[in-house]
Amino acid sequence: MNKLNGSIPESLFTNLLNPEHLNLTQNLFQGELSPNFYSLRKLKELRLETNKFSSPIFNDFDLFPNLEVIGFFENSFEGTIPSSIGQLQNLRYLDLHSNQLNSSIPYELGVCSDITFLALAGNSFTDELPKSLSNLTLITNLGISSKITFLVNYQSSYLTVTGTV
Repeated sequence: MNKLNGSIPESLFTNLLNPEHLNLTQNLFQGELSPNFYSLRKLKELRLETNKFSSPIFNDFDLFPNLEVIGFFENSFEGTIPSSIGQLQNLRYLDLHSNQLNSSIPYELGVCSDITFLALAGNSFTDELPKSLSNLTLITNLGISSKITFLVNYQSSYLTVTGTV
C-alpha cells in the first residue's frame, strides 16, 4: 500500500501522454473521479482498486474504446453500471466487487462478449440478471452476489454465485 491520499492530482492527466495502463491501486484516494480521466482515451487497463472513491462510475465508457481491463473493486462507487459499458468491445476483465452499486445490472453488459472475468459481488443489485449475460460464453471467472435471481446457465471453470439462486 502506498497510502497516497486525497484526490488524484490533476497534473496526472496533463503530464501523462497517452498512457495505455494506469494502476493506482491500494492507496487512499477518495471522492469523485475527475472528468479529466476522459483525456486518457488510449487506456487499455484502468485499475483503481482498494481506494476510497465514492462517486458514480463513468457514464461515458464509449470514450475509452480500447479498455480491456477495469478494476474498481473495494471502493465506495455508487449508483449504476452505466449502459455505455456495452461500447467496450475489447473488455476482457471487469471487477466491480465490494462497492455500493445498487441498481440493476445493465443489459448492455452482455454485449461485451470477450469478457473472461466478471466480479460483481458485494454490491446491492436489484432485479434479475439480464438474459444478455448468456452471451458471455468466454467467462472463466464469475463472482456475483446479491439478492438477484440467477437466470443464466454458465459453463465455467470457476463459478462463484451467492445470494438468491
